[in-house]
Amino acid sequence: MTAEVRRILDQCKAKGIILEPAPDGEHLDLHYQEPPPEDLRQMLRAHKQEILSLLKPQTPLWHAHEIYKAVQKEGVCLFWSDVLGEVIAYTKDDTFKNLVPVGVVVYTSEELRELFQDKPKITPETLRMIHQAKKTGGKVAEYGSEDVSEC
Repeated sequence: MTAEVRRILDQCKAKGIILEPAPDGEHLDLHYQEPPPEDLRQMLRAHKQEILSLLKPQTPLWHAHEIYKAVQKEGVCLFWSDVLGEVIAYTKDDTFKNLVPVGVVVYTSEELRELFQDKPKITPETLRMIHQAKKTGGKVAEYGSEDVSEC
């Protein structure tokens, strides 16, 4: 990371500006209480590609394969999620939930397929919202697949 980008990120942090890659992966989304000054906006534009490369997930593909293999062999895998900021569990199906420590949110293979297979890219913010729903007993399901009339 260049010194200039470090200064830009420090300024954003000091002003309470949160940067995220936009869903298209080509733009920056800025979240703020007060709009950033024009000079900071210009610096963000000038260094957008370097900033985007820093914000993109760095989880290597082999890591996902190792987790998948562990789940297929053992039925469950616990791992740290940088996006969610906590340990989560990935299980083959609901029958393995009893192997997960209390308080750890469980995602089944079926739920992960629903979240990531043939869908537009899910943003970190969307994933965090889904995770909060899971913490309170929610399930990942195909939109419209369950009766929600009592919710």
